[in-house]
Amino acid sequence: MRRSILIVGGYGKVGGHIARQLCHTTNHHLIIAGRSLEKASASCRLLNGRAEPLQLELKGPVDPALLKRVAVVIMCHEQLDVSFAKQCLELGIHYVDISASYSWLARLEKLDEEAQASGATAVLSVGFAPGLTNLMAAHAARQLKRVDKLEIGILLGLGEAHGAAAIKWLFEELLQSFVLEGRSGSRKIRSFTERRSMLFAQIGRRSCYRFNFSDQHTLYEAKAAAEVGTYLGFDVEWMNRILALLQRIRATALLRSRFVSQALTALVQKKSFGSSVCAIHVDATGEDSMGSSAKVQLSYTAEQEAVQTAAIAANVADQLMYGGYPSGVHHIEQLFALQAPLQADLISSLALIAIHDMKL
Repeated sequence: MRRSILIVGGYGKVGGHIARQLCHTTNHHLIIAGRSLEKASASCRLLNGRAEPLQLELKGPVDPALLKRVAVVIMCHEQLDVSFAKQCLELGIHYVDISASYSWLARLEKLDEEAQASGATAVLSVGFAPGLTNLMAAHAARQLKRVDKLEIGILLGLGEAHGAAAIKWLFEELLQSFVLEGRSGSRKIRSFTERRSMLFAQIGRRSCYRFNFSDQHTLYEAKAAAEVGTYLGFDVEWMNRILALLQRIRATALLRSRFVSQALTALVQKKSFGSSVCAIHVDATGEDSMGSSAKVQLSYTAEQEAVQTAAIAANVADQLMYGGYPSGVHHIEQLFALQAPLQADLISSLALIAIHDMKL
């Protein structure tokens, strides 16, 4: 009988929070997995006997015997191919992914046929951003009869102890341009350009810039709005302006140097400035039920982005354990909706409601 939740990368920054959250709020048995059995074992010792360790190499499919008790997998580890995800779905194991990379999520979307055939459910875009951003954007869009534009602002605190993998992803995306589809066709956009001044609740205005979070791609594909854009900023305003300037003069290319990127990663992880705040602001503009121009604004502010991501991932995994969700590969807003109002204590106030037949 499948009764366990397997957390791949469960001893990492976000994975550890997910494990603790599940221990505090559920009775599910956990398996903490990763390349290091030593780290997995150490993590399990902190969970009062609620978890067991598993050494797992993700270079391809794994021994099916290792997965025979697993009902849900939460993936918190960067992967090179979809072999493991494909194997899980073919075995009927539900799958939760917290990645923010659209290119990776697009590859997972192609496993829909395997999930449908086995009756498994995969939930993508699970976390703070993407994740809560998707849910808030979809909620705002549903308040309008017609949505013309949807803008999502994400603010991260430089004082939070961000994991090395998350910082690496931010640096890599800062160096890239990306293609975004919209009403007028496709457009190539350089990361951290096209400034927007956004008002975040309890924080104030901050400069935010275009960034390649996956929500703007997947929400567009789901027809949540005609034009969708996601913007990133940090709680320290001068850092936003400096990064924008460096991008404008193309000095961010220095991040290609391993020495420079490692030095900056170490600087950020020292938490020498900034706070642990995190926030989302959504603007949806279009037409209301009376045919008049209208705007819907939603804001959410909390502490520690990693904890927020963990709370949402744990919530989704817990609900998948009880079944009843449609098979296939879905983004979070296709299966769940927010129950307003949003409050600062995400763990207790976030209500994810099943919406099996939601239409955006």
